[in-house]
Order: sequence, then structure tokens, then C-alpha cells
Amino acid sequence: MASGLIQFAFVLASGIINIMPNEHYLIQEDEMEQAEDVEVPKALGDLFESVAGAIFLDSGMSLGAVWNSYVLLMGAELEAFSAAAPKSPVRELLEAEPDTAKFGKPERLADGRRVRVCVEVFGRGTFKGVGRNYRIAKGTAARCALRHLKARRPMC
Repeated sequence: MASGLIQFAFVLASGIINIMPNEHYLIQEDEMEQAEDVEVPKALGDLFESVAGAIFLDSGMSLGAVWNSYVLLMGAELEAFSAAAPKSPVRELLEAEPDTAKFGKPERLADGRRVRVCVEVFGRGTFKGVGRNYRIAKGTAARCALRHLKARRPMC
């Protein structure tokens, strides 16, 4: 069964690009008025989980074996993430500008599939984000605002 899961994982990996071709947006945020987030396809998470499941079953249900295998595959990434876990861009913006950052209501775009959210940082500008849902669009707007604020921050 585990070898079947691994074979499925490779089939899944080869099909990731073709699953949702219209869901990937490549843009240069500094060249556009609004930013749009790129989401990792669900199939990539399925791939990760199926490999972990195969290792778990082959090892006699040992979580230690799964952990040891993933440490070998991506130990450096796990260490880097553990040392400096990233904050949500929405949280980071609201911590940096608690009194001046205000998110607007979401608006559905004409294509019916995406949402746009604006965040106004009083005295600094209005920033727009687009995403598949409100959460993604809000995070994208916050990321765009943070990028602008960090670029304008005076050097000490």
C-alpha cells in the first residue's frame, strides 16, 4: 500500500501544473496598482501528506521515522522556520500601524471568482489586494502595504 501511495505522489506531482492553470498569477507588484497572491495548489499538500503517510505505514506507524525522513529532506528549512517563524502580514501591519491601518469591505471582481480588499494606512496610502477569497485578498493587501511602508522607512 505504501508503494502505491508513493507512486500516486509522483503522478500527483507531475499533474500539479495542469490542475488549475487559471489559478496562478505571476505579477510584478511594483508595476501594478494592486497585488494578487499566488496560492500553492492543494495537490502539493496532498503530495506532502501522501509521502508522509507512506513512510508512516512502512515504518510500522512510527512518527519518529516520519520526522527523521523529513528532517533529512528539509532539515535546513525546518531549522530556519523554527528560528524565525513568520508572522501573518495582517498581524504585522496591525502591530506596526495599530491606529492608522483600516481594512475595507471585500468586493467581488467582475470575473466572479476573485475578491479585492483595500487597506488604508492613514497618511501613507491605500493598498489593494486580490485573492480567491477574503482572507487571501486581505493578506495580499497587508503585504503590499508593508512593502511600501518598509521602503519608505527612514534609515537610522
